[in-house]
Amino acid sequence: MDGVLIFCKDSILRFRSDYDDLTAVPLLSIQDCLEEENALFLLQYFRHRVIIEEGTTLSDMFLAIEPWAGVLAAYLDIDVRAYIDEIRKPSQVEAVFDWIGIQKVTSVHRAYQHHDIHDGEDLTSYFNRERIPTKHFDIEAACTANGYKMAIRSITVSAVIYIPSKRTGGDK
Repeated sequence: MDGVLIFCKDSILRFRSDYDDLTAVPLLSIQDCLEEENALFLLQYFRHRVIIEEGTTLSDMFLAIEPWAGVLAAYLDIDVRAYIDEIRKPSQVEAVFDWIGIQKVTSVHRAYQHHDIHDGEDLTSYFNRERIPTKHFDIEAACTANGYKMAIRSITVSAVIYIPSKRTGGDK
């Protein structure tokens, strides 16, 4: 079924189909209506577009995927439950970060044949050899999350002091 996943600020992951753009149904309700039990249910929706409702926090997103923490932990090879447990702990009143940036980068590179270094060959000539391309490509993907804190301090012009530098050589 084509549609979009919506992370909502009430910590519920919803699905809105393309044929009914007014109704968004909780994904867990859809799973409960199916007759057969499918542990990998959520993975069917990984290729769908995602909308993040305004005001939704990263904590809301983690709590929204909590019903599928086990399958996500197995699929991603990380302890999703530990992240959710940390989110549920009381936090400090002031935000640690002013904003969080999440970036996914995928790169595609042509694969080349690699030959062993010849006896007596130096590294410069080894790395400057003509490369022979193959029919294959190397694909790498990485996802990073960074927290940012504003660190701008204002200063008044009267606080800036002019200190002349000494001249060395040349005209005096």
